[in-house]
Amino acid sequence: MVSLRAYYGAVINPQERNPNEPISYNAWPRCLLVVSEDGRIVRVFPQVSESDITSTLEREALQDYVVVKLPPGEFIMPGFVDTHTVCLLCA
Repeated sequence: MVSLRAYYGAVINPQERNPNEPISYNAWPRCLLVVSEDGRIVRVFPQVSESDITSTLEREALQDYVVVKLPPGEFIMPGFVDTHTVCLLCA
């Protein structure tokens, strides 16, 4: 049974907001983000080459995982939930 998902691809990570400073974020184009079954982020590896995914997970003794590679143009933004709805059958 798979207990972890390791997402590989672009991650945009907003930083804690200080109202006296401009909004800042980290943009990691080759990030490995490991998520538990309940959706919690377990580990973040900001810069991993695609050929090093397996060795990175093994080095950290992470087991029972599946790797999900994001296609070009897609990204993950931790904490962002898109709650918009589209009404196709509105009267």
